[in-house]
Amino acid sequence: MKYFNIFILALFCSTVNNAQECSAKISLSSDNHNAVYFVDGEKLGEGKIISVEKNRGVYMLRINDGKNLWDPVVIYDTLLINECKDYYFNYFFPRRTLLLSDPVDAYVYSNDTLLGSTPLNIIAAPKMIQLKKPGYKDLVTDLENVSASLKLEKTMVKNSKSFYKGDLFKYLIGGLVILGGTTAYFKLMADDKFESYQFTGDDKLLKETRRYDLISGITFGALQINFGILLYYFLSE
Repeated sequence: MKYFNIFILALFCSTVNNAQECSAKISLSSDNHNAVYFVDGEKLGEGKIISVEKNRGVYMLRINDGKNLWDPVVIYDTLLINECKDYYFNYFFPRRTLLLSDPVDAYVYSNDTLLGSTPLNIIAAPKMIQLKKPGYKDLVTDLENVSASLKLEKTMVKNSKSFYKGDLFKYLIGGLVILGGTTAYFKLMADDKFESYQFTGDDKLLKETRRYDLISGITFGALQINFGILLYYFLSE
């Protein structure tokens, strides 16, 4: 009986020790072949799947996508290991999208927050983004629908052709020359007829003077209108 009790005690102590020293096998996997796994800041390995053994406890897990050292996509999790058994944890990285636009250097906004300018490496999510570029219409789209370069449409702009290079400018200048010359010609004719009238007193010459003055007045009025139009476009240019 004495030896039996000693055997039971030894078996019990062995069971207790084994229970205290047992560890759990942890399998970590992700959808990224380049994933890098860290537990409590310690690097455990790289790849799509890794396996480690840990004692019971609480561990902080960090997984980097391993593609971009400066701006990696990171997954955080807490591992609660309370039994000595096999654990399986599977993780999925959000899709990263290279956002392109035609033309480039378009500003990318999300909820009025500037994310950067194209080309832009961005983590895709079901959210709306807006592209802005001076001289082009704003473009609003869902990141989930982006599969190619986004084409920006030019805004309608006013004809930039200079007034001085247009036909109207040439017509107005020509009109100034013609109307100015015509006005001066008929005014001189009216003055000549009036001088002749003063020497002869012929009423026919007085009528011709008035007729030439009328024509001169009409062409002078047209000259003023022509000059006013030219001045308007000159100030509008």
